[in-house]
Amino acid sequence: MAQSTEPPADGPELAVEGLGYVDVGIRLRELSDQLRALSDLIIDEKLDENERRAYEFGVIEAIEDNEVERLSRFRRTLSGLGTYRRNYHYWERVIAEYALTEMKYTQRDTAHLLGVGLSTINRWAQNPVRLEN
Repeated sequence: MAQSTEPPADGPELAVEGLGYVDVGIRLRELSDQLRALSDLIIDEKLDENERRAYEFGVIEAIEDNEVERLSRFRRTLSGLGTYRRNYHYWERVIAEYALTEMKYTQRDTAHLLGVGLSTINRWAQNPVRLEN
């Protein structure tokens, strides 16, 4: 039998408290937007066109500037992916807890739908995420 995820009355506020159904969608959209912004660093038609022109006209400074810009964008992408991963893992846990407490999913169903082990869901249920300040 799964242990309760309800916090003690005098305990810290849990991340799932006050989280509504629409809030779940908003958080997922924010994660999607964050990932989209990272992809936009890599896929940029203007940067591609500048690179094409630099090579076409053989402007060494422009070629070098373009390469510096691409390296900078890739560095920001890697850094952004680290932030995205932390946010994703946080919200994956919170939404799993929401599924258990608010949507009344079983641990087994939640684990199956998320593609994580039942032991992971059980551990999350026993140690709910505290509200970030």
